[in-house]
Amino acid sequence: MRTHRRETLKTLLALFLFELFFVASAFGADWGQAPGTTPPAQQQQPGWGQQQSGQTPPTAPETCPKLSFTTSPFLPNAAANENYQFQFQTTGGTPPITYTLHPDGFGQHFTSHPELRKKITLSTSGLLTFSNFPEGKYDFNVVATDSCQPQNQQVVNKFFLTVKPLTSHGGADNIKGNMR
Repeated sequence: MRTHRRETLKTLLALFLFELFFVASAFGADWGQAPGTTPPAQQQQPGWGQQQSGQTPPTAPETCPKLSFTTSPFLPNAAANENYQFQFQTTGGTPPITYTLHPDGFGQHFTSHPELRKKITLSTSGLLTFSNFPEGKYDFNVVATDSCQPQNQQVVNKFFLTVKPLTSHGGADNIKGNMR
């Protein structure tokens, strides 16, 4: 529970700092300007009936809905040595949204067992699949990228997965998300 709160606080702090940076960047555009000069956004436009000089006025960039994961950081448990699949979800952003595994975002269990990285796949539509994983606790980062223009939004989240041993009745306790 404390770890989940800590991760939530880290996420909220990161979002706050991102918003603070965004606001500071928006106001900071004119800070380095020489006194007495007119910023480009405030240059005189031709008056009524005057000819425009062939330049088109700058247009404000489109704003895209903020992209974020709706998937819980704690994925449903998997059963050892069984097939597993899970669909990641996001909200906001500009479709299509593509998903990738962050190449440097694999936790300790993957680092000590590099062959496992070859067994886990994530489709560009966000479907995580793997088979024949040994029991253990795994963590990895997933990147979601939208199609907002002129610059795509990206969000990276860490996800946690527990692979439990099979029980005598043929499945892991509290298993959700396994293929049958």
